[in-house]
Amino acid sequence: MTTHHVVMWSGGITSWATARHVIAEHGTASTTWVRLLEVFPERYARAEAAEAKMRRLLGKDVSILRDRRGGATKPLTLAALRRRIEEQPDQLDLFDEGGCGCFTELAA
Repeated sequence: MTTHHVVMWSGGITSWATARHVIAEHGTASTTWVRLLEVFPERYARAEAAEAKMRRLLGKDVSILRDRRGGATKPLTLAALRRRIEEQPDQLDLFDEGGCGCFTELAA
């Protein structure tokens, strides 16, 4: 199984802030599922369907993930995580313009 990690590109303040935002919003365990949804949405859909089937078979409020926001722990289904991601507004790409300048002609 491949594990994806948040990588800080330049180590500067914007990279650090972006990594902190992703972890604060989704937690460290959820970032793998967020990445799976972005890169392989069909695989995410299969896992989401399998989780929903297991919930129906067990007749219980169980899930792969946990939502620990607000101090209380409760199940976070893959369907709920997907909806949460889809409902987020598009964010400014901090790495589109600017950055640390390490690879610009001015740095040489």
